[in-house]
Amino acid sequence: MAQQIQVDEASTAGLLNAFNTAMGDQQSAHQAANGAHSELMGAWRANSATIFGVNMTEWMAGLSEVTAGLEMISGQMKGFAQDTDNTEGQNRAGAAGSWAL
Repeated sequence: MAQQIQVDEASTAGLLNAFNTAMGDQQSAHQAANGAHSELMGAWRANSATIFGVNMTEWMAGLSEVTAGLEMISGQMKGFAQDTDNTEGQNRAGAAGSWAL
């Protein structure tokens, strides 16, 4: 037997808000790290600076992948919310129409 999925608007909105918050936090972290990296690389002239720069570039690339993943999930959740809204609207319209018979 298939499990019935129940969706309510408040839960969907809460989930979308959580993803938006996560994306905002991630973007803030990315900007802060990028600023710190730029500042350090502008003044640091040791061999360790080169190694740090390479590692930081790799870390930033990973963070960009996280950003892409969050954007994909957020987009899919927005699509899901729209689909459930449309389905609920169609169900209400269908139920209202059947009462009129």
